[in-house]
Amino acid sequence: MKRVVFYTGIVIFSILIILNSCKKDTSSGSFNTELLTNGEWQLTGLTVNPAFSYSGFLSISNLYKYLDSCQTDIFFIFNTLNDDSTIIQNEGTTKCNASVSQTEVIGTWSLNSKKNVLIINDTTASFEIINVLGSLNLFNGYMNIIALTASTLQTTVVEEANTNVKYTFTLTFKNKN
Repeated sequence: MKRVVFYTGIVIFSILIILNSCKKDTSSGSFNTELLTNGEWQLTGLTVNPAFSYSGFLSISNLYKYLDSCQTDIFFIFNTLNDDSTIIQNEGTTKCNASVSQTEVIGTWSLNSKKNVLIINDTTASFEIINVLGSLNLFNGYMNIIALTASTLQTTVVEEANTNVKYTFTLTFKNKN
C-alpha cells in the first residue's frame, strides 16, 4: 500500500511539473509586442558605463540629470495600427523648440525573432534627448531589452567611441498610462 501511495505521489508531482511548464511565457514573444505598444514611454533614466571622463577631473555616469526638463517630458508611442510599426514622438508639456510639431513620426521599429532586441530605424533623427550627447543617437539601431513590464522598459545600447572604448548606455522608460 505504501508503494501505491508513493507512486501516486510521484505521478501527481510529475503532472504538476508538466502543467506548470506549459504556462504561457510572458517574458518574450508577442507579449513583448503587446507591452511595448500599450504605452506612452517616457525616459526616466539614462546612464553610461564606463563613466565619461572630462579632462581627468569630472566623471559622469548619470546623463539623465544633465537633460533639460523639455527633454525629459518627451514620450514615445510604438504604433502598430494598419501594420504600420512607427514611432511617434510627443514633445510633452514643455517644448525645447516652439516651432517643432507636438507629435511627429520619427521612424519605424521592430523586434528581433527572439523579441529581446528593439530595432529602431530613426529616419528623421529628431530625438532631441540624444542630440544633447553630440553625434551619438542612441535611439537608432539595436536596443537590447533588459526589462519590459507594463510599467517599465529598460534597454541597453553599446557604442564605441573614437578612443576605442565601448560604452554601455542604459535607457529606462516608464509607461505614462
